[in-house]
Amino acid sequence: MNEVSEKDFKSLYPALKDAINDACFIAIDAEFTGISKDEDLKHSLFDTLDERYQNLKKNIEQYKIIQFGITLFRHSKENAYRADCYSFHLLQKPLPFKNRQLTFQLSALEFLCLHKFDFNKLISEGISCLDDADEEFLRTHIENGNLINDSELLSYEEKEDFKNCINMVSEWLSQNPEPEPLKLPAGTPILQYMMQKQLRDSIKNIWTTSGYKTVDVLRVPKEVRDHLEEEDNNRLEDELLDSYIGFSKVFKLLSACKKPFIGHNMLLDLMFIHQQFYKPLPDSYKQFKSNVHALFPRLYDTKYISFQFKKLFRRDEVYWKLNSLRALYEYFKSSGVQLSFNCPSIRSDKNLSGTETYHNAGFDSYCAGYIFIKMAHVFCVKKFGSGIECKPVTNTELMSAVKHLENCVNISRGNEMYMGRVDVDSLWWSGSGGVCQIRCS
Repeated sequence: MNEVSEKDFKSLYPALKDAINDACFIAIDAEFTGISKDEDLKHSLFDTLDERYQNLKKNIEQYKIIQFGITLFRHSKENAYRADCYSFHLLQKPLPFKNRQLTFQLSALEFLCLHKFDFNKLISEGISCLDDADEEFLRTHIENGNLINDSELLSYEEKEDFKNCINMVSEWLSQNPEPEPLKLPAGTPILQYMMQKQLRDSIKNIWTTSGYKTVDVLRVPKEVRDHLEEEDNNRLEDELLDSYIGFSKVFKLLSACKKPFIGHNMLLDLMFIHQQFYKPLPDSYKQFKSNVHALFPRLYDTKYISFQFKKLFRRDEVYWKLNSLRALYEYFKSSGVQLSFNCPSIRSDKNLSGTETYHNAGFDSYCAGYIFIKMAHVFCVKKFGSGIECKPVTNTELMSAVKHLENCVNISRGNEMYMGRVDVDSLWWSGSGGVCQIRCS
């Protein structure tokens, strides 16, 4: 698994972009700081769609995604899928002129600790992210030049580093005729930006670049300095904004690619994604449904698919007790193998054996994609006949077999709710879980 931190996010991003574009489908999962705000906001069996959405919205608005998992599945001619698995720790950074909080539910802390969540990595190496409004807010302040010399945006320690940077560089230049590059500690994007602006304006025979939590200073001759200034073209401002946008660039890639997205019991994942990377959750669940469909028009929920999958067999043929992600993954890794003869194999570029920790968002996304392939292959055999087991199944055939299950997002309750067109709802009783169909027409 690729454990991606702030330190290597920038260098890994181009390869990740290519991998997303090459994927046949993408599985996702997320870990949150909490999911329940108030005992009074518990769900009822008799909730309407709007009531359920409103309760979920109120419950999660103060919480954040702190780990996001993506597994990219590519089909090969050898009747196999290649799985590239990524796990991202996410930590929203303090924004200039805007206070931000990170709220945890204590039971969520206990749960994450139980499953070996790395809080040190989250705090020290978490990747920034912004929604659309905060991105525009920051962009406006940068373009208006409000961040250049406002030391009130810095902490006490950062103010001292900022004040001393010119003296440190001047002393370094005087003591070393041909000095090696100097690294100045600069732990935040705003300090890096202000320090580089200050140094470039004050000392004309140096140039600065951004390192990982450092500002790197080089001695350069005048002609090189002039050339670098011509090429710079607001690069510092672009780097500053880019450092705050962070993982939201990946969200934009995921939305733009319009590939099929796989998740397990994914309604909360979609709501958190909407509010953290896109816009605050709308008041209307119909508007939420419309927004999600525009962002991700092809969704597959393996929780819902598992209910439909079980209907293909007699009760004694499929006998899992739970259809949780872990239970389904372990079922298809063991006794469930017999249900999908000649199913495509699933290979990982990097061995997952050392990272098979449930409730790690990266590994959970892999599990969701794994069980999707296993179930979709059985649907494929049922649709095209047993003869298809004698040949490799194409990705087109696999996806065609589950097309009728597209955009059916599970709702955990006794009532089955089905949202059809944006302006039409239907509600009926069912003995299994619920389903919210996100489809526009």
